[in-house]
Amino acid sequence: MSFDMSQSSRNDTLFTQLFSDDEDLDASPEMDGQDSDTGGDENSNGWMDYIGEDDDEEMGEDAAADQTDSDTGYEDNEDSTRLPQPPEVPGAQSTPQSTTQRSTGKPSKTCKLVIDILEYIRYQKRTTLANFLKEFSWGERECTKDCECHGRIIRYRTEFFRNKDFPVLFDRWCKPPRSKASRRSRPLGGRGTIIPAAEKLVRDRLKRELKKIDPLFRSADMKLTRRELTSISLPDLVEQLQTLAPTLWSLLSWLCGDEEKRRSRNPTMRNLLMVSIFLYSRSQYCGKLQKLFAIYFKFKGLTAKGCDTMHALGIVMSAKWTTNAVETLSDEAMDELRRKIEDYPSINAHDNVHVPFRVFSQRLDNRAENGHGTAATVYVKQDAQKLPPSTHRELQQQRAAGMANPIDTADILRLAWEGWPRIERHMIDYVLRVLLDSREFDMKSYPHKKDSAFARPEPVNEVPCGPDHTVLQYLLGSMDTKEQSYDDNDKVVSEILKQLGITTADVARLKELGEEKLMFWAGDQLTVDRLRGLWRFRCQDLNGFDRMDWMVIVFGWLHYQMAFGKSLHRQYLGTEAGFGLKHAFEVLRRKGLDNVSTQGPFHDNFEHALYDIMDARIRTLWLVLTGATSLADLRARAPEELATLAARIVHEYASMWAMDEEQMQKDNTDEVRRQQIMFNRDVLLYIVLDLAIKHGDIGLMEDILPNVLLRFVGGRNSKYTIESLELLQSLHREWPEGVRTFVRRHCWIINTTGKRDGHTPVDRGMEAAIKDIKVTHRPQGPHIDWEYLKKLHPTIPVIKAISEHIEQQFGTWTRYKRHTSSHDQAGILLLQQAYLAGEVFSSRPGRQISLQADRASDFVNQGIPKLPTTIGRWVLARTFPRSSSQIWTHYEQAAEAMDVDN
Repeated sequence: MSFDMSQSSRNDTLFTQLFSDDEDLDASPEMDGQDSDTGGDENSNGWMDYIGEDDDEEMGEDAAADQTDSDTGYEDNEDSTRLPQPPEVPGAQSTPQSTTQRSTGKPSKTCKLVIDILEYIRYQKRTTLANFLKEFSWGERECTKDCECHGRIIRYRTEFFRNKDFPVLFDRWCKPPRSKASRRSRPLGGRGTIIPAAEKLVRDRLKRELKKIDPLFRSADMKLTRRELTSISLPDLVEQLQTLAPTLWSLLSWLCGDEEKRRSRNPTMRNLLMVSIFLYSRSQYCGKLQKLFAIYFKFKGLTAKGCDTMHALGIVMSAKWTTNAVETLSDEAMDELRRKIEDYPSINAHDNVHVPFRVFSQRLDNRAENGHGTAATVYVKQDAQKLPPSTHRELQQQRAAGMANPIDTADILRLAWEGWPRIERHMIDYVLRVLLDSREFDMKSYPHKKDSAFARPEPVNEVPCGPDHTVLQYLLGSMDTKEQSYDDNDKVVSEILKQLGITTADVARLKELGEEKLMFWAGDQLTVDRLRGLWRFRCQDLNGFDRMDWMVIVFGWLHYQMAFGKSLHRQYLGTEAGFGLKHAFEVLRRKGLDNVSTQGPFHDNFEHALYDIMDARIRTLWLVLTGATSLADLRARAPEELATLAARIVHEYASMWAMDEEQMQKDNTDEVRRQQIMFNRDVLLYIVLDLAIKHGDIGLMEDILPNVLLRFVGGRNSKYTIESLELLQSLHREWPEGVRTFVRRHCWIINTTGKRDGHTPVDRGMEAAIKDIKVTHRPQGPHIDWEYLKKLHPTIPVIKAISEHIEQQFGTWTRYKRHTSSHDQAGILLLQQAYLAGEVFSSRPGRQISLQADRASDFVNQGIPKLPTTIGRWVLARTFPRSSSQIWTHYEQAAEAMDVDN
């Protein structure tokens, strides 16, 4: 059907009033190419905007014509307002009259216009309004092809769809208006046809958007590696969804509730999860987030049944997939490690681990037992330079020369004397910080808080920090071998090399390791002692690999600190009646610190107690030296004066000079005061060492080394006496410059956070890995054995990285990460009052320590005369001839025999 639109001007006026506003249409001849005054282009608002721009493509060629065609020569006749009453059509029914008219008054002008147009369409043109709108809306081909009427149709259609009231039509057709006072049911209107049509439009729109975002969630090619899994950025994914699927995103956001009612509940991550579930339901290959969440929840304690339940909801992968993923993660982690150690230097460490195996059905061949094995880790230093192959030969030559030229007593005392001024500067800084950080002083409101007198001392030799200097930690598969005897450690080393891809069948790799490469090995005192024993026992083997020439052994500084703390505990424990450690433990109400323990949290608890005790002592000294009644009174002092007072506290109450001055009193010596000075000196040295480790000041750590050696000698700690001597001998006699620098910068401390105070000893990192093995990621189910643990444990660093990544993405990582001050403020005040009441720092000549148990020996001064004898015994035990041959015949023959068998 087509309409003859070239009627009289009154017909044109009729259509003008129906489909346009009251403004002159001729004001803009090219209506379809420009925005009109009635609201912009066709799809700029309302329902057409909801349908979206993609629907413009489906309107055919006529839509393109709307952008270029215009009507030239069409004129409106504004004098005609309505058509005359049309004549009756033979056989047509009369116009139905409403039987429920609310008024019989004169009809309005608008009402007359509507009746005229409807009757004109029905009786003169013999069609219906529905048919007319159908043809008007690109229905008949004649209405869309190029003809003399085409421009006029475009003009009216454009104005109709651009009319600002166009979206209102749909609302009224679906929900006809009625009076609020009406008790009649609302007319049905066009809901029966418009709502299904709208639903189809929305479905088509969402289908196109889902197709666009499908590649974002595809995971078929995703590898289960730390880099791939932690590269998924949820905020970036949300941004892409908002760009590619705006309709879907807006619908989900609206369904989550009004923004005002949601308050602080942001629906962004919920929307992302729903979209992920939609796509995973449509295709199992769209499971990128499901894989990530499955690994996360499994190692957060989700059971297999819980995993399958969440899989049924589409949130995670199945329990079967998650179990298989463990093996895949393990293989990927080990492959990545083998590639890394070829490109970057690394440090190996291993330690014993105890794993209890649970049994749910006991039998003779299935009984509960405590497994004793060995865990190992590898630290990859991406910021370190690889040592050249010539370093291997230089090390062997310098080892031989250094063995004939051991370090002596004079060298150690000189190193201790030269390093003490640098140590003392950091002691003074700590004393000053105790005052500035106290609540009474209130540094934030102190008027001179930025004065240069408060600047921290320059570090002696500080390692760099930041994201580029973080270490990568890899766990190896745990081994069912105890780390006790030399033979056990030999098996452990062989197994570690095998997991790293170095086997006896690869003779080329063995030669490379025995003649060109070096491996750095760290551990506690037992580990280091056993490895050094193997290195000594194999001194006459045929080649560098068998002699372990490639191994550089370094002790861990955590266990060195533990030995230092144990020595302090033994020296200053005393009784409750004295002013030693036991008295402080009683005042602070610290339980479990009377007896030294190498297991559990004893060391950390003891260290926290030392900090609190020292803070109480320093606060007391500030009051004693200045005569103030409160630390708040010191706010009136100038910064330079406070810095000078801090130096006086160290010199007069925590130094060897102050002890010697007190000792010179002979019969009038104040034994209590002298012992308190010695306590302050030794504990401050421990605190400075701990802070140097945390802040990465390796130069200060090296300065402290000879001073602690004297303590170990005087305190009869033979094991760490040997370790200290071995390290000093290696640093000053046996290691070439490249090895010395690498050990200092990379083998003592590591940094996993990149922060300045984020450094930690290498062996503490090993202990943290053991905690993950035994506690955090301990498998709970049946059928757990060493074979399974060997597969599971290499995945732990990946699992930790995934956990931290997800928690950071969701913002949950802040929980349990923020802590208040660890210092016991109330306990410190009580202890401070006890020291003031006991006048322990006041000079009272002739004062004696009443109980022998409260007398503390001076381990440092006692160690000086014993040092030459100790060094002599140590030199005798480590001096032996060492072969330098490189004979590989037996390895080559074994490899040939293996090839023949294969």
